[in-house]
Amino acid sequence: MSLAIQELGPATFELAAAGMLDKDDYEQFVPLAERNIAEHGHINLLIDITHFRGWSPPALWEDLKFDRKHYDDVARLALVGEGRVDELMARISRLFTGGEVRYFDAGEIDAARTWVSVPA
Repeated sequence: MSLAIQELGPATFELAAAGMLDKDDYEQFVPLAERNIAEHGHINLLIDITHFRGWSPPALWEDLKFDRKHYDDVARLALVGEGRVDELMARISRLFTGGEVRYFDAGEIDAARTWVSVPA
């Protein structure tokens, strides 16, 4: 698997994406996210993309389905990366969620954890 998931608090998760995500990663993440959305009405996500290299086609499809279904269910999305390409990905992510999106450089991961953990 290319996705490590850590719970930071109620309905708040840190996802470390490494290499290329595949459909199995979404089979792990989506049920967890949907349970928390049902219980809390939203989720907050910190996604560390410093070692992310993209999606397999089936994973990209799963990602797009999740984004469409849960557009209003992500309250805060923190993307942690390195450089302009990752920062651009954060800007593009705003198209796929109604929640607040912020980009943090890799050295600011603790600030990202604090920001994403603020109750909605």
